[in-house]
Amino acid sequence: MQYYTGTFTSNLPDSKGSKDKFRTLDFSLRVGIKYKWYVLIDQPYIYNTRKHPDGNGTVQGIGDSKISVHYILSKQSKSASNLHFYIDGGMGIKGATGKYDPYIHIQQNLPENFNVGNGSWGIFSATNIGVSNDRWLAFMSTQYMHFFNTKEDYHFGDQSSAQLVLGNKLKKMGAFSLTPYAGFLGEFIQKDHKSLAHYSTTGGAGLYTSFGISIQSGRFNFNTYASIPLVQQYSNDDLQAANKIQFQISYLFN
Repeated sequence: MQYYTGTFTSNLPDSKGSKDKFRTLDFSLRVGIKYKWYVLIDQPYIYNTRKHPDGNGTVQGIGDSKISVHYILSKQSKSASNLHFYIDGGMGIKGATGKYDPYIHIQQNLPENFNVGNGSWGIFSATNIGVSNDRWLAFMSTQYMHFFNTKEDYHFGDQSSAQLVLGNKLKKMGAFSLTPYAGFLGEFIQKDHKSLAHYSTTGGAGLYTSFGISIQSGRFNFNTYASIPLVQQYSNDDLQAANKIQFQISYLFN
């Protein structure tokens, strides 16, 4: 289970400092189905809010479900150098299970991305690469999401992201293992479009520096990190991104 929050502030002169906050509580289940194969199921609950002097707005509910199949390409250890390698890749499908209102910008004066669902199916790919020894670890993950058109022929911009972190495994403290880490996160979101018309105030990109800590005890693992924007350009510079915060707790059944 993980919780994510991110905030954007409008730069438009007539917005009066409007702030949009996006929160996601994500429930995940990973199930091994065969040697080197596993299935990952994700179900988010989304709570989006806008604070504006002329009136606030809230949209919440169950988001779009995702299911993916992954294959572990490499999982090996080299005893001579005490190195451990891990590589996996997968592909999945995003359903249209979350509520989508194509007229949200008219009825609630909110942008399309405030919907808890995209109103369309999607396909995505993901990779995870890691290398570690008794003291250090390095990890990189990537993801790409492609959206299909909604029934109203609206197309949300495809999304891609990559994260690279380096961690230091500290000396075990009783039943707890602590690993602080730092790294970078990059994301790119293409502009939304309908037919041949692109919406200039959508999409964007950002480069963030991230830092956090992982705490493990037995079968439980707690992970938290913050991402601070270094370079950004969202919605044609109409929006300014603030720090992103994420908490994650997981339990290993076997």
